[in-house]
Amino acid sequence: MKTEHRSGCPINLSLEVFGDRWSLIILRDMIFGGKRHFRELLNGSIEGIASNILADRLKRLMELGMLTKADDPSHKQKAIYSLTEMAITLVPIMAHLGAWGRVWLPVSEELSIRAELLEKGGPPMWEQFMDELRHDHLGTPVATPAQPSVRATLQAGYEAVVARRAASRPPPLDQLISPLSGRLCYQGAEKHNLRDWITLLVENSKDTARARADMRFKKQEEAATVRQKAMAEYVAEADARQAKTNKLRALRLAKEAEDLANAPAVPVKKAPRAKKK
Repeated sequence: MKTEHRSGCPINLSLEVFGDRWSLIILRDMIFGGKRHFRELLNGSIEGIASNILADRLKRLMELGMLTKADDPSHKQKAIYSLTEMAITLVPIMAHLGAWGRVWLPVSEELSIRAELLEKGGPPMWEQFMDELRHDHLGTPVATPAQPSVRATLQAGYEAVVARRAASRPPPLDQLISPLSGRLCYQGAEKHNLRDWITLLVENSKDTARARADMRFKKQEEAATVRQKAMAEYVAEADARQAKTNKLRALRLAKEAEDLANAPAVPVKKAPRAKKK
């Protein structure tokens, strides 16, 4: 493993560990999501990490001493990854990163609720969470077990936000339109504000039509660009072929002229005179 560093600055050294786009995401999923198997980390990634990148980052994190790998006792063909103390102590840093992101970046409510709860819980919650992670990954006993656990509290907050947003979302169109008459089914829409629902439906229809028109125009532009590029390549190839032909013709004519100039003079024989009878 590479041991040379650009400098001894602690911020620089930390960036050499977490400077890529995926290392902290993998540790986040293991810390907050409880994911410890390769397949869980791959399929459960909301950012869509590729399998080769995941394998590379896991190997690098193990080389750095932040993860360990062992055979899963519950499944012989699986390996289980564990956090080390070096990785567990990142909980306060992740809490501060989440708090900063909530203030300055366009976060979504359901994915930022954990950061909000961690920010409100403060250092006592962080310490309790790190104790729970030490128990799960290092096998150390928890000093003061919390009921429910910190991870369960964070997951409950996430599920509550998801449920609330799902309840406030207008129902799908096929649930509000009668399949027989094609009319609006008021029984299905009575729990929602009908005016707001119709407004949203019209806006979505306009957005969809605009998006389709933009996509169609984009495809036409791309097709025109491809045709122009193909025509330019054809013209360039034709010009190149013509230039090559002209060059060969000029060389041949020059050669013929040179051969003619260097050819020895052929004496002209006079025709014999006819004898007089």
